Amino acid sequence: MECLIYRGFTRELHPVYLYLESKDALDRIPEEIKKSIRKLEYSFSFDLTPERRLERVSAAEVVKALSERGWFLRVDSNESENLLEELTGKSGADNPKL
Repeated sequence: MECLIYRGFTRELHPVYLYLESKDALDRIPEEIKKSIRKLEYSFSFDLTPERRLERVSAAEVVKALSERGWFLRVDSNESENLLEELTGKSGADNPKL
């Protein structure tokens, strides 16, 4: 599966990596998340398989998210374990897993 990578930053300037199945998948990302990301820019694309080694995330998790909703978000931050909570300020119980 082809995977597109976009890079940006949270309001607190933590790096954000958005994995997409296609450019059209940008339209599927919730508005509250889009508003929380600054300077989102295309970085590169690659062939993603469940066995591929990725940094800080399981390739199988990314493949599953891309198949189910078309996108996966990774925030590089040691300050928050719930990435959606970090971006939206909501509690993890109210939000789907990124």
